[in-house]
Amino acid sequence: MTPTWHSLTHDNDRLLGMSADELRLVHNAAESYALAVTRGISAVGSLLSCAVLNERMTPSKEALADAGWLIEALGELSARLSDVQEGARDLLARFEREGEQ
Repeated sequence: MTPTWHSLTHDNDRLLGMSADELRLVHNAAESYALAVTRGISAVGSLLSCAVLNERMTPSKEALADAGWLIEALGELSARLSDVQEGARDLLARFEREGEQ
């Protein structure tokens, strides 16, 4: 089963009890979610820039502030997903090293 956003944003202690196959699923899911978040942040930035440059209808200060808070939250989520991805990768490497011994 592919991990969900919610399951990936908890502490990395949960990773310690996972098998190598489960860790691969977590690593791949975190990588995919992080990429989607990063592309979404980029798209929002592009849309904001285009909206601000539109002389006929510019966004309100409140809308720009809300978009800014959204981007901040998505950035924090992206960083958390990267942490999970790195934790899974580190544990997978440990499994591989132990398997070689």
